Formats: sequence, C-alpha cells, structure tokens
Amino acid sequence: SVILRFVLIRLLKQFIGNTCALDTKNHSNFYACTQTTWIIVKPPWIPAVLWDRVTLTCQGLGTSSATTWYKDGRRWGQQGRDCLTVTEKGAYECNRPGSGLSLPMRVLDGSTCSPDWLVLQVPARPLMEGDMVTLRCRGRWNKLITWMSFYHEEKQLVELQNGTELTLFPLQLHHSGRYRCREWVLKDREWVVSAPVTVTVHGENPTASTPTPLQPIPKDLGSLSPLPPISCPDPVSVPAVPVANATITPSPLSHQVRAGDPVTLHCSVQVGSAPVTFTWLHNGQEVARGPLLDLRAIDVGHSGT
Repeated sequence: SVILRFVLIRLLKQFIGNTCALDTKNHSNFYACTQTTWIIVKPPWIPAVLWDRVTLTCQGLGTSSATTWYKDGRRWGQQGRDCLTVTEKGAYECNRPGSGLSLPMRVLDGSTCSPDWLVLQVPARPLMEGDMVTLRCRGRWNKLITWMSFYHEEKQLVELQNGTELTLFPLQLHHSGRYRCREWVLKDREWVVSAPVTVTVHGENPTASTPTPLQPIPKDLGSLSPLPPISCPDPVSVPAVPVANATITPSPLSHQVRAGDPVTLHCSVQVGSAPVTFTWLHNGQEVARGPLLDLRAIDVGHSGT
C-alpha cells in the first residue's frame, strides 16, 4: 500500500542515516553501509568549507576515548577526542580500535586555481525518491554572487539573478548525474565555474542504481555528492545549438537619453538555452564581451545599431 511504502522508505532513510558512511573518497553521495566508523559534519553540507565553522564528529562502534584523527594521511590533533574543529583544508579521517578507519571528509578553502572560486554544496545525507532538497552555490568566503546558472550534465537548467539556491522536489531517479554552477564575474568579464558534483538519488528498490534516462525538468533537480577539486575544473562544454530569444534590455528603461547619462545594456537568452558567449557589436564592430555593456557617459559617438 502507499502508506506501507512511505513507512518503509522512511525506515530505510533512518537506517542509512544512522549506520552508513558518506562515500566522499569516491566522490559520491552513495552511502557505504558496511562502514562501521564514519564522520558527521556540521554544518551538514558537503563539501565542507573553511569559511563555515566546521566541526567533525567521529561516530562508530569503537571507544570514543581511543579516537585518532588523520589529515591527508597523517595523524592530526590530540588522541582521544571524538570531535574536531577544522582550521585547515584537507581530507580528514578518524580511526577507532575495533571499528576501523572512516572514509575521508574533505574540507575546502576556496583558493584552488582562482580567488573567485565557487563551491556547489548539497546536504550531507542520503536522498530518496520524493524528497525535497536544496542545492546552493557559494562564493569563496561568502563573496556576493549576483548572477549565476545551474547545470545538469553540462546543460543549463536555470539562470538566477540575486539568487544562489535551487530547490529540488520531488526527487526522481533521473535527477542523478553531474551538476555544476557558474558565476558571471563582472569586473573580470568572465565566467567562473564550480567543480562538478555527482548526484545519486536512491530509489525504493536498493538495486536500482542506474538512473533512468534524463527527462525534461522545469526548475529543480537530485541527491548530491561533491567531487572536490584537485585541479582546476574543466570548462563547461557547449554544444553548437541556436540561441533562443535573445533580448537586449536598457537600464534605465527610457526611450531617450541625454549626453553624459550612464546606460547599461543587458543581453539575456531564454532559460533552457545552451550556454552562450555574449559579444557586443556597434555598427558591425566588436566593442565588448559579456552579458552586460556599460556605457558610463553617453555621447554622440554611441549612436547607431
């Protein structure tokens, strides 16, 4: 029955949450239920980042007073503490005699490759069909993001202005896959792309690990596991497809401008279009690149097409 199915799914989620470890070693949010020692991260987001106050707690069947921590494969901190406040980036593991070594929990500092590094975070828990979850894209050390996009399998899902979160509901198996977010950096006039995360949505049937073919989804997407960056992320590959409904919007919205007035032109495309490169032409000559064109002081020379 529907009620019985709901109860079984909730019991499975509770069991996974209490006895299984998040497999960050293999860059997946799949939970390894054979693991007897695991790490709980707070705030409960992965990948964890240094600009949060991150604490790691070692859980398992062993004795907490015998806990040993490791960072990047080397012993770290005082022995016998089951809780650790993170102050440095790295891959953290904990060990308890009798229950063994946990899978690693990575903590990022956002400095890899670029000062404008982005991190796509997801809840540190298993996600099941029917759940609701939020993905959030964060700038290094909470740098303000004003214009960004979410991607699934390198296809743009949505473009947001003054928004950095995407709510996924209800989750389905076909929401599994690789996700990224990217930000338009106005001062550098370029896109900055996050490292990818791999999404795994757990179904009612535990053997159904292969997702169904991707179906069109309007806004929301599935259960994620970060793929922490080891090197600079590859650029998003862009298929050669037509751009849908390109529109130029002036700011301020006025039909007449006077000499010396500042004017900004914003070029946008329909949500769902493939990623595009914006190039501005004045009377057939290239003058700038990027979605925004700032004309700080209008004069006669700006007239034209």
